[in-house]
Amino acid sequence: MLIMEQKIQYAIETIDSAREHKCELEGRRKQLSSAISQVTSTANITRHEVEHYFELMKENMSCAIGSRLKALLKEIDHIELEALDPLKDCQLLIEEGIEEAASVVTSGESILNEDIETDEGFCHVSKFISMTDSLALDSLPEVPSATEVPSISAVFSSDFVETISKAVKNEGVISRRSPVQITDLSPIPGGVIATWACTEEEDDYLTNAKVKYLFRLQSFRGKIISNKGKPTKERNIFKEIYCGPEMSCTVKNLAANSIYTFRVSRCQYTESGSISRQWSPWSVYQEKVTVMPGFTWMPPKDEESYILSEKNQVALKKSGLVRVLYSDASSFVVGYPISFKIDLEGKARNKCDCIGLCMKRDPDATGMHTKEGTICMMADGHIWFNGVRSHTKFPKLSRGLVVSFCLQKSEEKQSDSKHKITTFRAALTIGEYQAVFDWIPVKSGTFNPQNLAFCMLFQSSGWKVSIV
Repeated sequence: MLIMEQKIQYAIETIDSAREHKCELEGRRKQLSSAISQVTSTANITRHEVEHYFELMKENMSCAIGSRLKALLKEIDHIELEALDPLKDCQLLIEEGIEEAASVVTSGESILNEDIETDEGFCHVSKFISMTDSLALDSLPEVPSATEVPSISAVFSSDFVETISKAVKNEGVISRRSPVQITDLSPIPGGVIATWACTEEEDDYLTNAKVKYLFRLQSFRGKIISNKGKPTKERNIFKEIYCGPEMSCTVKNLAANSIYTFRVSRCQYTESGSISRQWSPWSVYQEKVTVMPGFTWMPPKDEESYILSEKNQVALKKSGLVRVLYSDASSFVVGYPISFKIDLEGKARNKCDCIGLCMKRDPDATGMHTKEGTICMMADGHIWFNGVRSHTKFPKLSRGLVVSFCLQKSEEKQSDSKHKITTFRAALTIGEYQAVFDWIPVKSGTFNPQNLAFCMLFQSSGWKVSIV
């Protein structure tokens, strides 16, 4: 009986193992199918692009050849016409002279054959002599020599056809893969951090310090749908996000719960600054679903204190009414940087004006910096933690200044009341300056990250702050 139970158990384990193995194989089959589809679809697209490129080349070259042929023939016609006009005038003059001289010869011989001894003959001779005196029989038109008239010919480059043929022969390179690929798309609230790297076989900038690269990152909202290997009008789909030497880029202002497709390309340049216009093929498309909504301000209950715009990411202090503006609830305040830009300065700075983080929401508060569970960057540059002013002082809030907060959970300690005390490492960056503090938002009770919010309090109107 024991042996039978062991065999049954072994059979069950074998079935479970086979089922797991089947799932693994199906997953790999799907991955392999995707790889095969990528090869065949990109081959079809590239094949179509090559055919289209050379058809366009033939069309353009045929048009250029025909246009040049027409221009050269027109130039020949112009030179010929310009040269023949005076020659034909001279020819006409000579023909008229020959005809006139022949007429004189004919008339003279006819008169001389008559009886010139008579009065009538004498009269004919006198008339002939009088007529010939008015003719310029001793004047000849100037005829240009062969060296003085055009001798039309065409001159062509001896190696032009060979050069063109060689250029066409060597035009185009088929790339097995792009020399740069996206390696990671890390989610952040309202966006992603895209990172890319050069492939090892193409990573020659590691061995040649003089060669540097520019990278170009593009994206679009949606998913590339294959149309049986036919190319799509991607130029109208993708939008340029970044172009520069860095190998990562923070992409912001993306819609939550949406698919975004990314691609990257590169071109090289030297220390002298000469940039190659030839960009590499695009990397393999990488898709990312955004799951974190971006940081936004919560619309105020009154209509007098703040005006929100740009999808609630920009707040303008409207009146002198003292109110605190809070952020919408977010689960991503911890672990992700939050940055604010001062777009406009208010009419005045007041001692309570600040931007900060807090654990409690009180729209009617008049001094956020004096409360427990707060970190406040004051308009005068001072930093307040849990109602206590720090010795650290930053520049005053002014137009164009960017203020950034970043909370990282440091540790949790057991208090005497057996409650865990959560400590954060708070990093504040204001312009070019940065400071790091240890912050305990809740000294007693349980820390709830949902209660964390960022806020701003300004008394005077005119302050404009945007989330960047």
